[in-house]
Amino acid sequence: MRTVLAIGAFAALVLTAQIGPAEAQTSGPFCFSMAPFTDILVLFFTPNGANQFVATGRDMVTNSALSATLFITGDTAVLSFSVPSNFVGHPFSGTANLSTATGAGPGICEAVNTGGAGCGQGIAISMALATCPAGATSAEPMTPARTENLAGGTR
Repeated sequence: MRTVLAIGAFAALVLTAQIGPAEAQTSGPFCFSMAPFTDILVLFFTPNGANQFVATGRDMVTNSALSATLFITGDTAVLSFSVPSNFVGHPFSGTANLSTATGAGPGICEAVNTGGAGCGQGIAISMALATCPAGATSAEPMTPARTENLAGGTR
């Protein structure tokens, strides 16, 4: 049910993309899963012109800050993100073409200095709106047991 509400909220965000800068307000959190990895990206979107949004947030697995952009064209929302390195993981970035109807779609991610681990030199991902887990807006990292994350580590 929460995923349905998240998709509805994401659709409302997309449908109100014509909001002017003077009326711009941040919306979120919106959480995205990225199969086959366990990372959950928590994003807060702010309108930045016609059909464009900027976002800030974090990767809940590595507790890294991240930045992103979203551009809506037709029935596709192109989400591009970048996560800098921290003491837990390597930097990585990615792009996904999300359906504005479902909040899900294919993408690709790349990581640097991972020796092929995790995202490596470009790997297909499947991003989807997800229910935000407990702690999505706090500073506590999510710690799934023994699963690979995009940062190239194994938990």
